[in-house]
Amino acid sequence: MQGPIYSELCADPELQEIVADFVDELPRRVDAMRESFLAGSWDVLQTLAHQVKGAAGSYGFAPVTPIAGEIENGARNRAPEHEIERAITELQNLVSRLTAEPSGE
Repeated sequence: MQGPIYSELCADPELQEIVADFVDELPRRVDAMRESFLAGSWDVLQTLAHQVKGAAGSYGFAPVTPIAGEIENGARNRAPEHEIERAITELQNLVSRLTAEPSGE
């Protein structure tokens, strides 16, 4: 098992609450992405992935950005479904490691 992923912003006491809110909401966003994928709603999936891609960087979780971008591009370009599904699973695993707690560094 890999360790937690900390926000670049979590050491800032003024931002901890909004980072925590983002971390709490993100699993629901990824679930919505999977539901869109299963329904074949490519435009919705593309939009959801785009939103996560931008928000993740804004909240200090840079490792999320490339995989969300991969999902966005896959939905836009109608990549093979197994590639999109793999990317969504990878994103779910990554999201499960995000933490809003300060890293203690």
